[in-house]
Amino acid sequence: MNIEKQKHTRERKEEQGQKIVVITGAASGLGREALEMLARSDQVRLIVAVVRNSSLQDLAASLEEQGIASYVRLEAVDLAEPQSIDLLIGRLSDLPRVDVLINNAGLFMDRRESNSIGIEKQMMVNYFAPRRLTLGLWDLLLRSSRPRVLNLTSRLHRRGSIDLERFASQTESQDSITYSGAAEYANSKLALTAWTCGLARRMGGRATLISQHPGVYATGITRRLAAPLRFLWNVFISDPEKGARFIVEAALKPEIASGSYLDRDRLSRPAALALDQAFQDKLEEATERLLPTT
Repeated sequence: MNIEKQKHTRERKEEQGQKIVVITGAASGLGREALEMLARSDQVRLIVAVVRNSSLQDLAASLEEQGIASYVRLEAVDLAEPQSIDLLIGRLSDLPRVDVLINNAGLFMDRRESNSIGIEKQMMVNYFAPRRLTLGLWDLLLRSSRPRVLNLTSRLHRRGSIDLERFASQTESQDSITYSGAAEYANSKLALTAWTCGLARRMGGRATLISQHPGVYATGITRRLAAPLRFLWNVFISDPEKGARFIVEAALKPEIASGSYLDRDRLSRPAALALDQAFQDKLEEATERLLPTT
């Protein structure tokens, strides 16, 4: 993009006062593709790209080379650690508002690892972190005339099965022998989907909350897999650009109702347990006991 065209586009965005978007997991895969699409959209004024500290330098250089760095604010965070998320929330308090929050970051692991307070990392990154970030930015979201939260989940949430007593304890000794990365991933996505549906119900029309399965693509989420599994995944799975388009559409399309579950770009129905109000409420209680937000 030449300088004059970039300047014109920038001025047009600022004059229109368009959306401020926060997106996590923006350094690679679907998040990276979605970030670049959002930066080129006339509907977006600023994107806050939340990434791991190790990704900042390379991402900044790429955005500069593409001529879209002026639309992006980079923020580093470790989504496995609640304290790091809280520090990010504090830094973002200087924003005038947040119009769209895209909780895109995800983690898949083939062995159990815990964070500094003993919570299994897949559950932390895939469920606790989006919840904590959303609630921490809630006041900024409500400053928007049409706030939206898009939580990236997976069809695999249908295979999830959460024992709330075991969930609330999060003791590593219970899982050290029988841990299944695939099962824990499905459970984390079930928790996220159920929480999103429950929050949409409790908030009424104050904000639009959406869950989305964007599809299955070759992304950085498999970086913790053993090398042979990672190779097979990346060979047989689609390019992430298509999934990123689904994400951007879900983030910006105005006519999607709160509480919706999208399978790529189509309205669908999540697992029955995700819609169970009693389960939603018990999950919320267990989550707040384990990792309070206040």
